[in-house]
Amino acid sequence: MVIEMEPVSKIPRGVFLFDDMPAEQLDALLGGLPPPERFRRGARLYSRRRFRRALGIVLSGTVRVFRDEGGGRRVVMNQLGPAGVFGAAALFGDEAE
Repeated sequence: MVIEMEPVSKIPRGVFLFDDMPAEQLDALLGGLPPPERFRRGARLYSRRRFRRALGIVLSGTVRVFRDEGGGRRVVMNQLGPAGVFGAAALFGDEAE
């Protein structure tokens, strides 16, 4: 995993969570966050073994959200591009499901 520092201003417009928030308030909210993480193509961000209570925002590229069906089968649930949000369920659940 490669950690890359980027200014908060790199968060793409259109993230629905921040639509009505003034820029100064957004900078104050996001200024204390850890630096963005960069993942290699095909990296698994969440799984039952790799579970984090965190919300992710796609800054660039795409993220495929899928469910393992067993036997090597995957069902694609969603595909997210810049400004896409993932991991919200992890914030409210007790454990990985």
